[in-house]
Amino acid sequence: MQYCKRVLVLSIILFYSAFNTLAQDNIGISVGNHTGIQGAFLNPTEIANSKTYFDINWVSGNLYFQNNYIRILPYNRGIFQNTKIASAFFGTMIPGVEQRNIETLDRYTLPDKHGFANVRLTGPSVIYSIGNHAFAFQTSFRAFASALKAPYDIAKFSYVGLFYSPQHDINYEHPGQITGVSAGWNEIGFSYANTIQQSYDHKVIAGITLKGLLGYHGIFLHSTHARYMVPDRDTIHIYNLQATAGYSLPIDYDNNNFFGLNKPVRGLGFAMDMGVSYSKLFERPRLKTNRFRHHHSPYVYRVGLSLIDFGMIHFNQHSRRLRFDIVDTVTWGGLTGIDFLNTNHYVDTMSYSLTNNDRGLDDGSTFNIMLPSAMVLQFDYHIHKSLFINAIWMQNLAFVPVQVSRPSYLAITPRLELDNWGISLPFTLFRYREPRLGMAFRYRFLTLGTCKLGSFFGSSDYNGFSVYFSVRHGLSKTDYKKDKWECSPF
Repeated sequence: MQYCKRVLVLSIILFYSAFNTLAQDNIGISVGNHTGIQGAFLNPTEIANSKTYFDINWVSGNLYFQNNYIRILPYNRGIFQNTKIASAFFGTMIPGVEQRNIETLDRYTLPDKHGFANVRLTGPSVIYSIGNHAFAFQTSFRAFASALKAPYDIAKFSYVGLFYSPQHDINYEHPGQITGVSAGWNEIGFSYANTIQQSYDHKVIAGITLKGLLGYHGIFLHSTHARYMVPDRDTIHIYNLQATAGYSLPIDYDNNNFFGLNKPVRGLGFAMDMGVSYSKLFERPRLKTNRFRHHHSPYVYRVGLSLIDFGMIHFNQHSRRLRFDIVDTVTWGGLTGIDFLNTNHYVDTMSYSLTNNDRGLDDGSTFNIMLPSAMVLQFDYHIHKSLFINAIWMQNLAFVPVQVSRPSYLAITPRLELDNWGISLPFTLFRYREPRLGMAFRYRFLTLGTCKLGSFFGSSDYNGFSVYFSVRHGLSKTDYKKDKWECSPF
C-alpha cells in the first residue's frame, strides 16, 4: 500500500508539474549518424540515413522536467547540491528508502504559468536497411503533460490550497482558454523509408511511421471562461464557469488503489510520423554498386523536414467526462470540513455542490486526447572529418483544445562523431528565449546525456532535472571509398 501511495504521488506530481515544466527531445541521442531508432522519433527517414544497416535498441529512455514556478531548496550549498536534491526526490519512489523532507518555494510574481513534461522508455526496437529500403520496428512507453496559460491565482491556490489570504475577497475573471492535459500510452510503431532519388552528388529519402497506441492514462481540464471569488479558506463562489474535464486513470475510483500493470489499456489510438530529407553528397564519379550491399554515402550537408505525432487516443474504458456550465452564482462551502475518501467521493461531492445532483456534471464517459504534434526542420553540416554541427527548429502544432502540447524550441548541436565514440553539446532555446546547455557522450553501445547540465551541479537553482540514456548495438554500413566499384554502363 505504501508503494502504491508513492506511485500515486508521482503521478500527481507529473500532472500538476505540467503547469510549470519544460521538456525537450533527447537531442544528444536524436541527431547524428549513430542515433539508431532515436533519430526516427524526429524524422522517420533517419533509419535510412544511419551509418548502421542493422541496429538493435535494447533499452533507452529519458526523464525531463523543468520548473518555472516551484523551486526546490537545497539542503546545503555546494557544487553537488542539485545532485543531492535529485537523489532525495527520486528516493521517495524506492521502497525501503528513508524519505527526506523537500522544501519548496513558489515564484508567485511570475506571469501566467505554463509548461510541459516528458517521459519516454523505449524497449526492444530494430532497424534494418537494404538497398534503397529501410525498415524499423519500435516499442515505447510514453507520458506527456502540458498546461497552457494557467493564471497565477489558480497556480497559487493549487499549490497552497485556499489558505492564501492575500487572494481572498478578490473577484478573478479569466475569459481566455486555460488547458491542462496529461496522457500516458504504450506505443508500437513500424517505419519505412525509401531512397526515392539518388545520383552521384545528392540523395532524397522519404519515410513514414505508423503507430498503434494503447492508452494507459488520460486526464484533462479545458476552460474557456472562469469567474470566481474565494472569501475565506472554507468557501468558493463561482459566478461563471464554462469548462470540460475528463479522466481515465489506473486507479480504483472507489478506494484509489493503484492498478499497476493490471488492466493496462483504457483507450486505443493511432498516430503517424512523416518526413523527407535531402543530402548533398561529396562529389564522386558516376559509379554504381551491388544493390544488395549496405552502403553509406558521406554527405556535405543534410536537410530534413517532418511532421511527428499526428494522431490521438480515444479513452473509453474506466473513463468519466464532466461538463461545467455555470452561469448563475454557485457557492461551495464547508470545504475544510470535508474529508474526501476517494476519487468518486470527491467528484460526486463537487457535482452535488454545484448542480444538486451527484451526477449532474457527467457529460458522457469517453473522450479523446490528441498527441503532441510538431513540425521539425533539421539541418546537419559536415564541417571536417569527424566534426559536425546540427540545427533543429521544433514548432508545436495545436489542432484541438484537448491536446498534449510540447514546447517549441531552437537548438544548435556541435558534435564530434567517430565510429566507436562521440560527444555532443546541444545548446537549446526553449520557447525561443530560455537557454539550456546540455551534453551527451557515446561510447560503443552506451550513450548518456542531459539537456540541462546545470541541474547536476550548484550552478543553478534546482528547478529542473534532465537525464537520458541509450543501450544499443549496430552493424556498420560500408563506406563507398572502401567498396569495390564497377563502372556504370552509361
